[in-house]
Amino acid sequence: MPRSVLLTPLGGVCYRSARAALRGEWMRTPGLGALVTRLIQMMVVLALALSMIGCGPIVSGMRIMKADVEISEAVTAGARDHAVYEYTAALEYLKKAREEHAYSDFVGAERFAAKALDYAYQARRKAEVGSRVQGDGHIAPTETSDEKAVIIVPAPQSSEGVTP
Repeated sequence: MPRSVLLTPLGGVCYRSARAALRGEWMRTPGLGALVTRLIQMMVVLALALSMIGCGPIVSGMRIMKADVEISEAVTAGARDHAVYEYTAALEYLKKAREEHAYSDFVGAERFAAKALDYAYQARRKAEVGSRVQGDGHIAPTETSDEKAVIIVPAPQSSEGVTP
């Protein structure tokens, strides 16, 4: 069957058979234009994939720094004395996060740093409350400008009743 052939400006070949010519249809083979378009698409996908790979060390490194700052705040609040478990857990999770970061396991480093951040926050909150409570069970008054601050004193624990 005879064919009509037409070359496109970018190197593609259009042809049509006698039947297609009667219907006015052209059949096109992929040429240089389709190859360039496909190459550009692959480069964009590759660039996006490479840019996402670079986020791992940055995200986990920032989370480790935040956990370190939170642990410092907990120490300042007195977590070594009032929140020993939470403080120790935060330190150990931070140590493990740094180890995983050194082995380039950035997902694991981020998870351990998140746990360290959570425990450091708990330690700070517990230390802030614990530093207000004195050794004899009385709650120390907070510094306020109002001189009529109320001091809460726990009830006596003896079996004897309190008589006024």
